[in-house]
Amino acid sequence: MLCLFFTQNSFAKLWSLENFKTLSAGFGTWLEFYNEMQTNQNGDLNNDFEFTPTVFVSTEYKLPYSQFIIPEFGYVFQEKDSDGKSSINRFIFSLDYAYMPIKWLRLRAGSSFIFQNMTGDGSSKTLPNGSGTETYYAPEESQTSINQSIDLTAEFLYERVAAKIKTYTYAIGIEEERMTTIALSLNYRIPFREL
Repeated sequence: MLCLFFTQNSFAKLWSLENFKTLSAGFGTWLEFYNEMQTNQNGDLNNDFEFTPTVFVSTEYKLPYSQFIIPEFGYVFQEKDSDGKSSINRFIFSLDYAYMPIKWLRLRAGSSFIFQNMTGDGSSKTLPNGSGTETYYAPEESQTSINQSIDLTAEFLYERVAAKIKTYTYAIGIEEERMTTIALSLNYRIPFREL
């Protein structure tokens, strides 16, 4: 009976609302498939740093021994193609396990679901593709796709500020389809006791 009491007590303490320590809000950029997609007939890859505004909101749930569970929501501001005929919205839902080996560094690993909503006017565009051309079509109505990624993150902490670099790897088990997106952000952390 005593063992059961200690087990229930320890479980209740581990999974308590008091373990939610901070609320974090961040702003940064989203680098979709950085250096992995061909951008012209010469085979050049998209290695330009284009700023795509992105916002993040997360909280951290403290576990024993410098460990955390971090749920996070992100939104990539709407992107439009060069003609303005189609647009993409991205919503990111992540859940990460985190460990702080030292006071100023937190390493995270987890998974995300990335919802991509594309809208268009149904028009077509012929573009170079390899040695020939290919006709691409914008959707006539809103279309949503869902991808799951495996994520790795390094967070550099200083007081209430965190600089974060996060990778989202798609199709990790299929070498020919594997691609990685990078998100960079600066985050401000507010303790819940101050809210």
